[in-house]
Amino acid sequence: MEGNEAKYTFQPEGVDVYILQQEREIVPRRQPLGDTKDYPGIPGYFEPTRLVINLGFYFSAESEEEIDTLGTTARIEVRYNAGDVENAGGDYHDLKLGFFWQGEWRRFESKHSYDLVPDDGEHPNEGGIGIATLESWEDPAIGWDN
Repeated sequence: MEGNEAKYTFQPEGVDVYILQQEREIVPRRQPLGDTKDYPGIPGYFEPTRLVINLGFYFSAESEEEIDTLGTTARIEVRYNAGDVENAGGDYHDLKLGFFWQGEWRRFESKHSYDLVPDDGEHPNEGGIGIATLESWEDPAIGWDN
């Protein structure tokens, strides 16, 4: 961690959120997730194989006011496992991490500094993390696709 960066861990989802804190504290919170039928896929682009978490960001742990423009940087690390890789055809390079926003799935991409980091370089298909960095967020759910 660097500077005034706070870490928030969500288990059993396997999600860590790092937020570079500014004047006002920003806190991520788990929201109700629902079921995959609540988040229809886009054939050929993104069809979720596993929903992971639904996050909202707030100015404090007690606040009811959800924010979408963070005014700072947040890094989200989402754990993938061998089952996710198997659903992607057996190669971790084919994993896609996405978020559901404005009624449709979008992939984390290079503009989000998206990267996959295996736990073990010799066995990358057994597990690791997907990492994305962002500055705004409007309560999307996060899921894995192949």
